Formats: sequence, structure tokens, C-alpha cells
Amino acid sequence: MLAAYYDESGTHSGAMALSIAGYISTVEKWENFQIEWLKMRDDEGYEYFHMADLESLKGQFSVKKVGTKTEKLPCYKERTTL
Repeated sequence: MLAAYYDESGTHSGAMALSIAGYISTVEKWENFQIEWLKMRDDEGYEYFHMADLESLKGQFSVKKVGTKTEKLPCYKERTTL
């Protein structure tokens, strides 16, 4: 069986464009991914991962907690290679 996860951007008032992106995989692979993802998140002490926060260094990814954009690069690379 396959499962899909997706997200949208640009649905707010005044948005110039709408985009939707997602991933499709087997349920088994998603279950394995979730185990790895939660372990990484817990190891680093994050409550959630939101790319917009990481990119803008806001919330739990603030400069005070993560450092400069250069310093956050390893954090970003690790999440995008799971």
C-alpha cells in the first residue's frame, strides 16, 4: 500500500501563486522514516521541524538557538538527506 504526504504554499490572501509538493512511498518506508525523523528531532531537542522557521531563523531555530545561516547548514543537510 502507498501513502502520500504533501504540503501547500500560497493559499493566504494576496498570494501570487499556489504550489503543492509531496512525497509518495510505501507505508513500510514511511514508518521507517518516521522512526529516524523522530529520533533526530528528539536528539536535537526540537518540538517540530518547519522549513520556513529554519530558513528565517525563527522560533526554535532562532539565531540564539541555531546560530547564523552558515552554522545552520549542517542542520538543514541532515534533515534533507533522511
